[in-house]
Amino acid sequence: MYVYKDHRSCVDRRSTEYRWLSARLLKSSVSANIEGAGTAPKATPKHHSIFKYLYRDAGNFKTYGALLLSGYTPDADADLRACLEWDDQFVAEQVGVPVLCPEHWESVGEGPSDLDHAFHEFVCLRPATSQELNLPHGGSLQTLLARMQAARGRWDVTLSPNCDE
Repeated sequence: MYVYKDHRSCVDRRSTEYRWLSARLLKSSVSANIEGAGTAPKATPKHHSIFKYLYRDAGNFKTYGALLLSGYTPDADADLRACLEWDDQFVAEQVGVPVLCPEHWESVGEGPSDLDHAFHEFVCLRPATSQELNLPHGGSLQTLLARMQAARGRWDVTLSPNCDE
């Protein structure tokens, strides 16, 4: 897992870069049906995406993370967002996304506290760059999307050790 310190590298959906990239990806007809935690047959950025997320405690201290996933489709960001609580919240333990709490506690210099809670925040899903292909692989986009869809409307905060319920 790679912890991002800069969260601004997501492409704005209204930008020229996003429209150009979406059109280019559609033309290339890249297969996004790779299942499991393997790698794409040809390791190129157009076959992978970056799932960016963060953990923000109640004191508004943030820790960023990212997963390299096999597959990419331009609509996947919106598909993932449709599954989330309050448009961007999810329980990492429920969908197999690495929990950022240990890194968070280390960065703020303390352990678990009453500021902690069960939810992580989705930032964006975007195509991977060639420099990001060496990040640890987090499985396929299709698998993560299926897990998110299964949890939609049924997020279970009791799966998180930060929940006292």
